[in-house]
Amino acid sequence: MSQATPDYPRGTVSTAQLLANWVGMNSTVSAQQISEWSGGLKAEIGENLSARNQGLFSNSELARCERNPRARLEKVAVYFRDPPLVQCAANAPDLDARFHKASLGQIYYLTNTRNAWHSTTIHQYSPRAFSIFRQTANERAEKQRTQGSSFHISEWPSLVLQSDEITLIGLEINADQQFARFSEVFDGEPVLSRVVRAYQSAPRNSVIWLRAEGNYKLPEPAFSGDQTGRRWRSVSQGSNYWLGWSETSGTRVAAGLADAQKRAAKSIRRSASGN
Repeated sequence: MSQATPDYPRGTVSTAQLLANWVGMNSTVSAQQISEWSGGLKAEIGENLSARNQGLFSNSELARCERNPRARLEKVAVYFRDPPLVQCAANAPDLDARFHKASLGQIYYLTNTRNAWHSTTIHQYSPRAFSIFRQTANERAEKQRTQGSSFHISEWPSLVLQSDEITLIGLEINADQQFARFSEVFDGEPVLSRVVRAYQSAPRNSVIWLRAEGNYKLPEPAFSGDQTGRRWRSVSQGSNYWLGWSETSGTRVAAGLADAQKRAAKSIRRSASGN
């Protein structure tokens, strides 16, 4: 591969095949790697796309996959159909994989509040409560609508650990300082199982690990530091109309999350250098 990867030719990029062809012509990654990467790619990816400038590919990621034929190209989530997120079991066998990238991401958390008897409310958490994009959360709320129900969507920062096989997304929903406890675990070897199992002793329903099949890069948080993420409450406009959404006070943001990400990234660099 040349020192500088050329941009995708200017013009309309309308199919996954065109993009797959571009990868094949401008790198030496294998056909299998390209095939695995292009699965789930949005066909309507856009016009006048510059593959490098838009962040769809990076020279370092192409080079990483050229060096290792078993590596899988990173999928920048915004260009792909929203992958299912499922809660990760601590004893999952594929957690022995090493993660090669640690970053901060952003996901959306959908809750359903249903009116009950005697002016009480019941808070319900769907098995598919989490999504990478807010639009997906909106659509799921529409499908779950029943008489007397209302919804909240919360914007949550998260820790993203990427391996070639799976992407783990961690968040601590009942803590002011996400990942502040046991933060030293991120100083060790960059292995998924070490991190997930270290948090098993955390209070129940506090630390949640979600997994997506594949190597995904999530959108970065739109907020940082002591700022708060946004939160929306559904507003019924009648059963024949889509839900409206009103922005309310934000969720808590954990300052410890950035420290966890820095520690994890440092452990990756240390492992790569053999120190």
